[in-house]
Amino acid sequence: MEDIHRRFFGLFQNAAQAGVSKSNNYATEATISVNRPFKLHRLDEGPATEVKLTKDEALKYYTQMQTIRRLETAAGNLYKEKIIRGFCHLYSGQEACAVGMKAAMRDVDNIISAYRGGSMHMYAPNFYGGNGIVGAQVPLGAGVGLACKYKGNGGMCLALYGDGAANQGQVFEAYNMAYLWKLPVIFVCENNNYGMGTSSERASCNTDYYTRGDALPGIWVDGMDVLAVRSATEFAINYVNTHGPLVLETNTYRYSGHSMSDPGTSYRTREEIQEAIDLKVRKEVDEATAFAKSDSELGVSHLWTDVYSNNLEPKLRGTIAYDIDHIQERKGTFKCYDLETGPTMDVELSREDALAMYTKMMELRRLETVAGNSYKQRQIRGFCHLYTGQEAVAVGMKQCLRQCDSVITAYRCHAWTYLMGVSLYEIMAELLGLRTGCSRGKGGSMHMYGENYYGGNGIVGAQVPVGTGVALAHSYRNDNGVCVVLYGDGAANQGQVFESFNMAKLWCLPCIFVCENNHYGMGTHEKRASAMTDFYMRGQYIPGLWVDGNQVLAVRSATKFAVDYALSEGPIVLEMSTYRYVGHSMSDPGTSYRSREEIQAVRDNRDPIASFRSQIIELCLANEEELKILEDRTKKHVDKECKRAAADKEADLHELHTDIYAKNVDGKIRGVSGYHLEHIRLSEVCFGKPKKTPASEITEEPVVEKEAKEANEVKAKKDSKAPAKAAKDPKGSAKDDKAPQDGKAPNETGDKKDKPPVSEAAKPPNSTPAAVPPGQKPPTKAPAPPAPKK
Repeated sequence: MEDIHRRFFGLFQNAAQAGVSKSNNYATEATISVNRPFKLHRLDEGPATEVKLTKDEALKYYTQMQTIRRLETAAGNLYKEKIIRGFCHLYSGQEACAVGMKAAMRDVDNIISAYRGGSMHMYAPNFYGGNGIVGAQVPLGAGVGLACKYKGNGGMCLALYGDGAANQGQVFEAYNMAYLWKLPVIFVCENNNYGMGTSSERASCNTDYYTRGDALPGIWVDGMDVLAVRSATEFAINYVNTHGPLVLETNTYRYSGHSMSDPGTSYRTREEIQEAIDLKVRKEVDEATAFAKSDSELGVSHLWTDVYSNNLEPKLRGTIAYDIDHIQERKGTFKCYDLETGPTMDVELSREDALAMYTKMMELRRLETVAGNSYKQRQIRGFCHLYTGQEAVAVGMKQCLRQCDSVITAYRCHAWTYLMGVSLYEIMAELLGLRTGCSRGKGGSMHMYGENYYGGNGIVGAQVPVGTGVALAHSYRNDNGVCVVLYGDGAANQGQVFESFNMAKLWCLPCIFVCENNHYGMGTHEKRASAMTDFYMRGQYIPGLWVDGNQVLAVRSATKFAVDYALSEGPIVLEMSTYRYVGHSMSDPGTSYRSREEIQAVRDNRDPIASFRSQIIELCLANEEELKILEDRTKKHVDKECKRAAADKEADLHELHTDIYAKNVDGKIRGVSGYHLEHIRLSEVCFGKPKKTPASEITEEPVVEKEAKEANEVKAKKDSKAPAKAAKDPKGSAKDDKAPQDGKAPNETGDKKDKPPVSEAAKPPNSTPAAVPPGQKPPTKAPAPPAPKK
């Protein structure tokens, strides 16, 4: 406050310094330069650095800041006296932010804040409070901005949050929504450099919060200078009302702890933070200067290199008296973001590798065709998402992965399931809901798993944080493995994706984030859903690489580069630009939001299988006849496996309550209203490496109708003879009748680690019948499941 006092009143006492008029030796108006320059992101011009200030305005701002400081001091004392209870977050040190922004606001403008600035739930006209949930006010503020636009009253909304909330996923979701709809919202990060007791550098990979809005422009402002804040806010208000949202970072400092329960001195001192900032800036400048001195100049030919990304004419247009050929060094195969080098453009390809990759792509295409036909015939039920058109992505990536690497993907997972070691037979059986499926017929299209393969996942974007955790496990075990985390462009705006980016970068995890961009999230084109469609750049502080996902060799080269990079440098984001020929799922025809001509054009010009086939022939790795034979053989092989799977049987009814838990603490299955179902475990689980269920447990045949009829006849004859036999031998009868009464084995409690009892008819042919007590015949029908207990 002493600095503010000297700055304001020293200026007005010295009228000759900048005053335009005097009264009693005091200037009534002055022009002042802001202390520290603004930093701009995606802006050609910024706020005014020379601001005018009247004496009345100066007194008003100073009084407001003194009032806020005194109010917070009083609140702190009352808290220590236990008169104020609960949470209490003080604003001491940040007064210039609030006063400067309010000075620029108009009557139609709105503001919403976090808990610091309204502890925690205080409201007023056009003030939507203090909000107690970290970051929750940001999407609410975007909604207020939408209301302003809907009303058309020229108002806007200031949505304030701290650096501690800047990594919240909902913040990035709000950014995207506000940009898409051009909402009049100023997202204000009040960066006091500490989120609770954690410094911003320990919590955030990129502490330039004004650049964190992706496509949104941003401004950094000295939050300790009230006039700089006012100038930046005035500029921002004018900007958002004409162009849409903007991110404003006010760099400030809180003198008190995070809340009154935090002394604020266990993790920092003001001298330490100031010294750290100065050292960081000095280091960055020195490094940049040294790099600039050592870097070599570009050759003359670079002056006309890569002028156009797609040149229709071989010459450069508009160069008078010169006839210069356009040189394009960077083709349309890769685009790099924050990478000094990229994947190699020259790749080696053997005949063996070429035919292996071509065969895999053909198998995947045929598998999806059979699955689609089976769905139309109502043999496959529920969700079913096909991979047709995207085969080069999965095949190219798997070609470079090692046995120690892991993969996790979304619900469009049939291709990856096959490539990660699950057979065509098991996949088709799972799709059909049969007991021989890789998840015993209970997972279906979206839930298939294998060794180091963490599945298909049905929740949009949920696999990204899970995959980040798998990468953490690789790092923890130090097993030299990486985790490939795949998601679609439809999930790219999920908040949890950005939270995973931040965590992976902070801990330098061996993680490859792969956006399989087929350009449509369900039925919405990427440009309608995403403010920034360069998904490889969306990791911000994580380097990225764009890849032509319809070229299997480009995918293979990029993946090899990414694996090496992730192991040495940490996470990387890959964007595989590809295309799906079918709808989002089988319930979507895929032609209501795009034309048939668009789909056919991709098939004709960019089909991954057809283009790779042409490459193989051009490179003389195989001829037309060889490939024809290979294609016929592949088709027959896939059809045979799928047909064999379709002949299997569905899982028994009792399997509906088997393998619910990996480790069941209780004997019963929890949360089943009206039923008391005991948990049965059929499969053996080894965490991280699932084991397949033994063949003896999944090949058992249920009782066929003929055998069931014969069994009923035998039982009827036995029942008719039972009274006479009981009269002759009552003791034996009583002895023989000692059997479990409710269908349970005598020692069944908790998890049944062994297989539940099955009938002789249902047992495999080679199994040995169990011993039968004297006087009883082996049962010919499996016992019925126990009736529900009431």
